[in-house]
Amino acid sequence: MIYPPTQARQALYFRLLNQTLLVRTPTRFGERGHSFLYACANAVVRTPSPDDEIEREAAAFRADMRAALAPPGPESIIPNDGAADTFKAAIDQMCQAGHYSTLLFEGYVADSAREHAPMVESLAQEFTARGLTVLRPSGPVSDIWNNKTRFVNYVREYYGPEATPPGDVLPVAPASEVVAQAKARLRVAGRVVLKVTGFGGFGNLVVSQDEDDTVAIDAKIREFLDARPDVSEVRVEDWVSWNRTLCASFFIDEHGEPVPLEVCSQLLTKNTKFMGGSSHTGLALADRQAIQDLLMPFVNKVAADGMRAFMAVDVILSNPSGRAGELLLPVCGQAVRFVEANLRVNGHNQDRLFVAQLAARHGRDLDRLEHLKAGVRPAGARNRADFLAVVARALDGLAQPIGPQFETSAIYYVVTETLGEARAHRNDNILFVGEDVPLERLEDAAGRLRAFGILRE
Repeated sequence: MIYPPTQARQALYFRLLNQTLLVRTPTRFGERGHSFLYACANAVVRTPSPDDEIEREAAAFRADMRAALAPPGPESIIPNDGAADTFKAAIDQMCQAGHYSTLLFEGYVADSAREHAPMVESLAQEFTARGLTVLRPSGPVSDIWNNKTRFVNYVREYYGPEATPPGDVLPVAPASEVVAQAKARLRVAGRVVLKVTGFGGFGNLVVSQDEDDTVAIDAKIREFLDARPDVSEVRVEDWVSWNRTLCASFFIDEHGEPVPLEVCSQLLTKNTKFMGGSSHTGLALADRQAIQDLLMPFVNKVAADGMRAFMAVDVILSNPSGRAGELLLPVCGQAVRFVEANLRVNGHNQDRLFVAQLAARHGRDLDRLEHLKAGVRPAGARNRADFLAVVARALDGLAQPIGPQFETSAIYYVVTETLGEARAHRNDNILFVGEDVPLERLEDAAGRLRAFGILRE
């Protein structure tokens, strides 16, 4: 088994959180503070949000987290122009302020990362020449393997056709042919998924015979395709009933060596939109190891292509069909299917890095700290303080805000980026964490938020 011992994974987390300068390449929204990874004790170079109110709340969130988790780490905000010389000056300043052996460039938004790739390459070469280790996701490799069709074709060729849901790839035009293919599959499967490149399920459209009439199906598919003029192909898949949906994450170091990180469960809406995740998977360690083992050939392929830093693969587990070629887990006997790859830092990586920082702060075993993250909505709250007050009332007696104390069997929580009901591109989340806390107790806390009408589903 290649699943790493706890100390190897913890060593990587320590390096990322304490010896690594994180450089956020510009995004069209600015860096808004929702990422736990960038809120911890390590230093960060970031661009401010163009919205003053969002920037104030994001800065306040990071300050709160650093106060709760570790001595404040330095932070450098660069002008919105995103020019190479301003990034260089900020990195120089931060390197002088701390002892960093590694620079990690992360562009959370794919389009932005691609746009600024020449700048990142220039900076990477300069700082590598100075003796620092530079890690950056490769733009071309990310584009190749974030493509769902390319990923599925590779998986089916390497692992066999039972390793993915059945489906076909079509040009997006004419739309009438896509509609016809979807309807043909609907007659057999009852439910189908249309997939184009996109993260967090936002590149997916689910249509169902039970929920959509013929006119609605036509309109939904055409609207879905019309909203993506830059997409040339679409994959139409049969819906495969699943019992669990998981994400297996890896980190590829500067030598191209993959380090398996975590297998987390995913919380999805009925239309497959991502809404949260948990360290509770309901799987034996041997099954989690088996998933990592199965994926390692693909991860090695991506690493050989030039990918570095974070990557992950989404997985579904279903009842076995008895067909030849199914990939079965050794303990639970469930059939494994690979859905898509995402070559970037994702929510599960951020969550566990936050939990790793919490474990280090309080001297706890990382693998005994369980978490559950779910989406929340401000429900009309005018500002972050208002919303936090609502959450505190809802969770009274069940959980308490993360702070300087950490008691075994207690549940703690942190709320990120509650920026007001009218904010576009919001990513409001609550993360519950506790030591040796069963999933049922974490779900009870989330259920209380549902009762208050502030759980986003």
